[in-house]
Amino acid sequence: MGLPREFHEQCRTSLELNYLKMFYCWARDTALSVTNKIMEPNAVIPEVKVCIAALRLMLQILNWEFRSDPTSMKAGIDVFSAGVRHDNASSKRSECVLVQPGPGWFDVLISSGHVSWLLSLYSALRHKFSREGYWIDCPIAVSARKLIVQLCSLAGTIFPSGQIVHVLALLEIE
Repeated sequence: MGLPREFHEQCRTSLELNYLKMFYCWARDTALSVTNKIMEPNAVIPEVKVCIAALRLMLQILNWEFRSDPTSMKAGIDVFSAGVRHDNASSKRSECVLVQPGPGWFDVLISSGHVSWLLSLYSALRHKFSREGYWIDCPIAVSARKLIVQLCSLAGTIFPSGQIVHVLALLEIE
């Protein structure tokens, strides 16, 4: 594009610091707004699709390689280097990606009750679809499960006093 590397780095930093959390909150609020309709006996397809899309966006945002946290282990990665890239689909499936968004995300991911809402949604989905044969492959359940796994990998300075309370909350799945 003919722009200097520093410009691209500034854009990336601006996106991470100013917009990702806002996009995540919008997606979370969207999913929350349709949750009750999805749990009704005759759920409407558009609400289910909206919830799936919101959960997938939340997952993609958490997959971001956060750099604003100076203690993050990913902070030193140079995405503009000319070296070999190891981000193909097969390596992503087998590696553990720690989510380290930094302390600014504490209110969104930890203290907001977001985790308990997601666990409740997953439990309700499991109960609703367990009588039918497609529970494991149900797209909304798959999306919720992936997001739960991603939330299990939260690490770093997002926890002011340790992550044991967060891990215990995640273990409360019915």
